[in-house]
Amino acid sequence: MPRLIEFAEYGYEGARVDNIVKAAGCSKQTVYHHFGNKENLFIEVLEYTGTIFAKKRESLTFQGFRRLLRSRK
Repeated sequence: MPRLIEFAEYGYEGARVDNIVKAAGCSKQTVYHHFGNKENLFIEVLEYTGTIFAKKRESLTFQGFRRLLRSRK
């Protein structure tokens, strides 16, 4: 999740791969080996979060949403 947090807090332009690497506990070389560049990493984050939201949306019914809202009070 470090990469998601970095992009969420700073946006694409402000996100730093160095910060992502530090939070993830891996090397910069590993990130570039797997993703190639910052843009591909960002695209992967968007696809990942899109998948999570799609799964949550499918499982969230109106009644479930009401219960969720009531539990937050």
